[in-house]
Amino acid sequence: DSLAPHGLDVSTQPASALAELRAYYGGTEMVLSYLFGRSFFIGTTNELRLGLTISLIVLGCFTLLRVVSYYVDGPPHTHQHAYFIWSVETIGVFINLILLNNINKMNNVTNKNK
Repeated sequence: DSLAPHGLDVSTQPASALAELRAYYGGTEMVLSYLFGRSFFIGTTNELRLGLTISLIVLGCFTLLRVVSYYVDGPPHTHQHAYFIWSVETIGVFINLILLNNINKMNNVTNKNK
């Protein structure tokens, strides 16, 4: 039921299909969460930059591929939740760009003061 807002009904699929979904998406999310958490809480500036860059790439690809999907397959007329997710991912792209820009500015100021 958690995928119902996206127009996906997996309730009739075999257990192996559900295991694949959980393993792929759950595993991907866990690894990315670890990387982002590590880079944010205990990482160096370079590790933080790497975490933000990877986040930017992931969210940017999600956003771009949703646009491609809407163009190729049409918009999700009956599932407005998809627009909410797309908006959150797009906002995430801009937040990552702002944070990366700030880190680069701070790094430039630090290098000028040396």
